[in-house]
Amino acid sequence: MIKSALGIAAFLLLVSCSPKVPNYPEQLMNMVNWEEPIYQANFANRLELKNWELEGGKSMEIKNKALCLESESRPDPSSLSGNHMVAWLKPEMPADFFLTYRFRPENKQEGLAILFFNARGVNGSSIFDKQLKKRAGYFPDYHSGDLNNYHISYWSGKRQGANLRKNHGFHLVAQGNDPISTDSTDRFHRIGLLKKGKNISLFVDGVETLQYEDDGAVGGRAITQPGWIGLRQMDHTHFAEYKDLAVYPLK
Repeated sequence: MIKSALGIAAFLLLVSCSPKVPNYPEQLMNMVNWEEPIYQANFANRLELKNWELEGGKSMEIKNKALCLESESRPDPSSLSGNHMVAWLKPEMPADFFLTYRFRPENKQEGLAILFFNARGVNGSSIFDKQLKKRAGYFPDYHSGDLNNYHISYWSGKRQGANLRKNHGFHLVAQGNDPISTDSTDRFHRIGLLKKGKNISLFVDGVETLQYEDDGAVGGRAITQPGWIGLRQMDHTHFAEYKDLAVYPLK
């Protein structure tokens, strides 16, 4: 259980930069240690960029209290070798966590954003190990190269669906809803990702949109080791903003 109502109140104050605050299910609220974040950033100044590593793309900047990722758009959005990008959070995260941030793409019907998590080298190393192949946004290097991870396309523009894949190998293990793609407003959306043991749940604006229990039947045993978190944009996204990002431990 949450130790006190003040713990929940502190969390709501942290994530609420818009009038609507997601009402996560009570079970989730009681599972997360909201009072002791592992990492959090309101992106108030450029100093926060020291905690991020950009691979590919055009630029990574902080503007208007947002982490802004921009690519050069290419005419063929299906191209794997375009100007795609991944921004890695440099600190290693635990195996189990709750991640939350606010997200707004330039055009909600055009583009695709992915979240990598529990990422490590296939040999168990850091993703920043110099022994690994250098990466610059080319997608196969992240899902079928020398990394193990999960990745979820929580917003997919015209496709209008969320896909969870398990890597190494690009194994599709679960699919869910993508309410961002069908939203016609200019508002930010609150993304939430719960990783606990073999269980993964995606939340958008407080609503669970995908759930998966990894029994090891596809792509080998579940990924349960600590690792790294990365934000990926395919180049036809062009530009997107990320605000109020935090990673919390579980109880």
